[in-house]
Order: sequence, then structure tokens, then C-alpha cells
Amino acid sequence: MDPEPNILMTCANLPTQPEAIAYQYALQQWESFQSKSTALKLGECLQDPEGTPPLEMAAVLRVIPADERTPVAFGVFLRAARHWSPIEQAIFLGEFLPAPSVIERRILEAAARGALNDPESLPVTLEEFPSRIWKRAIASGVTGRVVNAAHQSLGAMLRLYCQYEMDAEALLPDISALRPGESMEFLVPSGDLPPVMDLLGIAPYTLPEMKGRVLDHLMSLTKEGEFSISEGQDTAFDAWAFADTCEGPYRTSVVLRQLACLLKKLNNRKSLYSSHHAQRFGRLVFRLGLRRKAIRCAKALGMSPWEQGWQFQPLSGSAHTRIRKLLIRPGVVANAWKTEPALACSAMSLPLWLVKPVSRVPALVHLFNMAHACPWIFPRLYHVFQWHLALIGKQKALREVESIDPEFSVGLAVSALPTSTR
Repeated sequence: MDPEPNILMTCANLPTQPEAIAYQYALQQWESFQSKSTALKLGECLQDPEGTPPLEMAAVLRVIPADERTPVAFGVFLRAARHWSPIEQAIFLGEFLPAPSVIERRILEAAARGALNDPESLPVTLEEFPSRIWKRAIASGVTGRVVNAAHQSLGAMLRLYCQYEMDAEALLPDISALRPGESMEFLVPSGDLPPVMDLLGIAPYTLPEMKGRVLDHLMSLTKEGEFSISEGQDTAFDAWAFADTCEGPYRTSVVLRQLACLLKKLNNRKSLYSSHHAQRFGRLVFRLGLRRKAIRCAKALGMSPWEQGWQFQPLSGSAHTRIRKLLIRPGVVANAWKTEPALACSAMSLPLWLVKPVSRVPALVHLFNMAHACPWIFPRLYHVFQWHLALIGKQKALREVESIDPEFSVGLAVSALPTSTR
């Protein structure tokens, strides 16, 4: 008996290139993680560890990849232990924190007794992933820093989850039912701009043809209504896209004049719309490397840019290079960003994949094949993966990659995938 038509079609569309196979694997790992975490309401549970039953919390933690799970579990225990019975505490520790170090055991025992207070405020960190936060804290051997890292890890996992769960259409609150004197809180996530923007602002302008294809793709999305820049933010978009060209200084000066007008309006009258606009604009200014100006924008809103995650905005190539030179110290493994999954897909490392026209395909294939350990590799690096395939002319692999899920295409394939595999 002949196979069903849909089975034939599925087989025909299977990728054949090793790069496309790795890309498909990473996409599948990401979709699986998203599906499981959404079904178990990961965000709601991590937001309220005290009010989540231990069995539900355990199910949620099992979905989180192993490297990220331990620091998140530690943070959950510090928050919720006083609300659990001794038996519940023992079962939780036995599964998720079975072999703590001496310093970890002391902290856990204090939390179990209810003798450990939550910190009133947490220090700013440039690390986005719990495993990275935890690794640095444990290496310090400082009790207070480990406690902070546990709470930071819990917040980091919640932020990573919410970043991809936010509905862009709902970012601007509905003020129709707002009464005089009432206020409304809202969040602008760190991922409020499409990753394709990184290819325009970070990658060098020695590759104008590739950048042109990306820009054309973005313009086609704009015409189709799938992407739009809020009114008044087009200047910041232009400055970001052309930051490292001869036009960069002029376009940046336009942004600074616009920012001055925005700050003046905020000082005279704060409205919900202007505050929302300022948050988005501030993020774009931060992306340009204008850190002090961006902080002024945040202060005018009476908010901390770090609490809103502005420190995780990818910076233009020139700004990131200056910062990285300040961060690198003797004895640091300078190339760890190419092999360690959580570091490889962090906002700190993103510019390193793009600032030089050097092929990174082997490293990216290796990372994408490790997506089971860090599902965020796909949403953070899929556009970088496509960029590097185009950079070395792997068009067959690129066409297969784009056909796997056209939604994630960045427009770098030069022709459509053939309709026949013969």
C-alpha cells in the first residue's frame, strides 16, 4: 500500500544539509520547551513560589534544562520553604538540591527554619541566564552573594519566559476604562524589537548587499503589517541601522534632539502614552550605546532601567567593542562565548557573532545541536545562524533553513527552494 500523501510530503521536505538539520533540531527543542512550560504555567508558578503547591512547582522545575534548574530551584526554596512542611522541604531538596556544598547547605537550612530574610534589593547583573549568575556567585564563596544569586536566578528565568510570551499587541495598556487619578502598570519586554534589527545595527557595513536584503525583507514585513515602528521612533531605528556608517553621527544627533523634546514633555506632563513611548525610545537609545542619555530618560519616568532589563539590549558594534575591552581581564577565557550555550546566546555575546565578517558556522552548528541543554539558543541565534550561512554562500542549506519555518526567515536566501527533490 502506498504511503499517505501527507507522509510523502513530510519526507520530501526533510532537510538534507547538516546545517539545516541542526537548525531544525534547535527549533524543535524550543517549541517543545515552550509547549511544556506554557501547559504547566511556568510563569505563574515562578512569580508566586509561595502560593504554588510543592508538587506543581516540582513539575515546573523538571521542564527547565538541567544547567538552569539548580539555581532556579535554590531561589524557589529560599522564597517558599517557610510555607512548606518539613516533609515537603525534604522531598524537594532530595530531588533538586541533593548534594549542596557547605555554604549552600547553611543557606538552605536557614531558609528551612525561616531564619533567612529576602534581600530588599538585588545588584544589577549583565548575566541573563541562571547558570551564569550562579556560577559566578559560587566561585566568589561569599554567602550574601550566593543568596542574591538564588533570587536573581529565579527572576532571570521568569524574565526569559515572559520575554517570549508577551503579546506585542497588548504592550500599550487599554486606558479607555481608566478613571481620573488612577494609574496602570505595563511592561516593555527586552525583546520588543525583532532580531532582524541586530543584523542591521551590529553586522559591519562591509557587507552592504546582505544588509540590503535584510532591510528589503523588513520593509516587506512592514507593508504586510507584520512589523511597525511606533510613531516618532523611526529616527532611532535609522540611527541604529546606520550607526557605524558615515551617516551615523548625523542620525544620532537627530535622536538626541528628539530625546531632549521627549524629556521636556515628560517634565511638563506625564501621560500613560508618553511614558510608554519613552520606555520604548529609551531602549532604542540604549542600543545605540548612549547609556547616560538613556538613563536620563528612565529617571524622567521615575523608574530603574535595570529593573526593566535595559542592560540586556544588544549594542551597536563600536559601542560593544569598547565595553568588551573593559570587561576582559587576564586569565579570562576570551572565546568561551562560542562554546558555552548560556553565554553564547546572551545579549553580551550577540555582537561578537556579528561584528566581524568571519564564518562562525561550525560553532553555531555545534551550539544548535546542544539546544536540549539551552532551548533559548534558537530564538536568540536563529537570525545569526542564517546570516553566517549567507556569509559563506551556503545557499542550499539556507533555503532549507528558511523552508523549515518561513516565519523565522530574515530574507537572505537568494532563490526559492525547488519544488521537486529529484
